Amino acid sequence: MRLRPILVIAAFALGILFCSLLVEAKGTPELIVIKGGGLSKPLEITDQVTLKKFNPWGGEFVDSKFDAIAKPATLGRCFDVDSFMKWPSRPSWKYDRGELKLIYHFTYCTGGTHGNGYIFLPGREDEYWKVNVFTILRDGDDGKWHLASAEWAETVKRLVK
Repeated sequence: MRLRPILVIAAFALGILFCSLLVEAKGTPELIVIKGGGLSKPLEITDQVTLKKFNPWGGEFVDSKFDAIAKPATLGRCFDVDSFMKWPSRPSWKYDRGELKLIYHFTYCTGGTHGNGYIFLPGREDEYWKVNVFTILRDGDDGKWHLASAEWAETVKRLVK
């Protein structure tokens, strides 16, 4: 049977291709856009130190010490947060900005009893879910509200004041 060696080689080649796409993708976003929440115009962040705090793979924006929560009764100001980076092999979305591809989207709300605010990660029924899961699947967290991390919330509050 000559088919088996061919299948093994094909599987190996596909594995290498998949891994190279993952390596290409992971990195720091090159642009963050924060909009809504009463801002007169979208805020565009390109500062490397700040960008690292918005890395979707690390998920530093969510307080990982806590599980998902019910939708808060008081949300306060809510902002759409979009992460963009150059990722040539990524499919294009209507949200892309030329060579910068939208790689992750979530909503951040400042209010409520939790001083750091809340993060909503889009779920299956939400517009940005496909964009997000192409980057990272947060199974069990997508489509739910989360507490924002203190450090991340401080960064955003300083930017949107």
